[in-house]
Amino acid sequence: MGLEVGLKEALRLRDLPIAPSFVFCCVTLVAMFASPSVVRWTAIAVGLMMDLLSVLPVRDSLADVRIVGPHMLGFVVGCEIIMLVRSSTIRRNPLTMGFLAGIGAMGGAVVMVCVFTLRAWVLDPLVWDLWFQTWTRTLSALYTGIVGVVLAFGLLPLAPLLGMQTNFPSVGSGRAARW
Repeated sequence: MGLEVGLKEALRLRDLPIAPSFVFCCVTLVAMFASPSVVRWTAIAVGLMMDLLSVLPVRDSLADVRIVGPHMLGFVVGCEIIMLVRSSTIRRNPLTMGFLAGIGAMGGAVVMVCVFTLRAWVLDPLVWDLWFQTWTRTLSALYTGIVGVVLAFGLLPLAPLLGMQTNFPSVGSGRAARW
């Protein structure tokens, strides 16, 4: 969370709100190696923290609003996508972590844009432009994938120290391989 709050602004692309998500890179590490229940609870907890950190402006109001839920749903959907793909990847490769972080962040971005758009239309007059948010969140997801490759060099060696299973049986082992 410290990197997300402190370093994200320094890595923004010019004046656009395109920046990587360090938190999603860490959640990607969990989604690559942990059991599905641990991944889901981690995504919910981290998504809740991100919802509490995110502030959205409201039209014709001096107050901003914090909405609990969109990041949680986005992180859960992103982690589900990662868990669907992780069995067919080489998990110890830094490029794999970048790829999974990118596609997971992309799936989460789609969910967040949908939730915020529906909320802006139905409930709150949020300052929200559908197409601008779609493009900036898509480019931020791609940027997250690039940063995920760089962070993988530090995060992947930490996986066994965090109690994550990194040794998986090979495809050709077991009783089915003898047939």
